[in-house]
Amino acid sequence: MDHAELLVDVPTAARMLGVSPRTLYSLTVPRGELQSIRIGPARRLIRYRIDDLQAYVDRLTEAVDAEL
Repeated sequence: MDHAELLVDVPTAARMLGVSPRTLYSLTVPRGELQSIRIGPARRLIRYRIDDLQAYVDRLTEAVDAEL
């Protein structure tokens, strides 16, 4: 896999999770569980690892399955 495909921007990550960008920000550390990466000269660009997004979905799925 190309390294550029390992990171996605906020709108893409939000679409992948089916939430708004605002909700994604609230799910991001320090408020939530999702890790983000800040890159660029002033560290203003926020990116998410696809693996972190998948792990988050897996944790949610496991929690729901455990409740059933």
